[in-house]
Amino acid sequence: MAVKSNEKRISAKSRLYGFLGIILIAAAAIVAAIVLHVLNVQSFIWLYQLIILLAAGVGIYFILRKTFYEYVYTFSRDHFLIHQIVGSKDVILFAVDYKDILDFGPLSALQMDQERKNKLDKFYLAETTLDVYYLRYRDINNKCDKILTFKPSAPVIEALSAKIS
Repeated sequence: MAVKSNEKRISAKSRLYGFLGIILIAAAAIVAAIVLHVLNVQSFIWLYQLIILLAAGVGIYFILRKTFYEYVYTFSRDHFLIHQIVGSKDVILFAVDYKDILDFGPLSALQMDQERKNKLDKFYLAETTLDVYYLRYRDINNKCDKILTFKPSAPVIEALSAKIS
């Protein structure tokens, strides 16, 4: 069973800064073209066109990279998997056996000092409506306990709670 969840969402403010960056680069290219035209330098007129194309390409790349991805949580018979899908590329970010899961719940319920909790929570945007959850598991490779933090949707929380109980 696989459940999709958009864990990280880019805020409107971040998108606005991206678009403003593209506009500033394009404006700089236009100003450079005007200066070249005023100086009557016709041999470098292709330079502003190249700068505009590069700015548009870089801007489109970063916009697509930041907005077109999703996380898929897969519940197999024995394992809980987290996939990140960017376009057609599927990468398994995390895999753990259900018997190695020690604890699961909201990060606010985790018994830990506040400074360490803040370090776990620092990578999440405050604008999202999903709560940050933790998954404490036994790492069989390093023979220690580790904590994974993520923002699952309600179906993921229900399915994971059912699998580990």
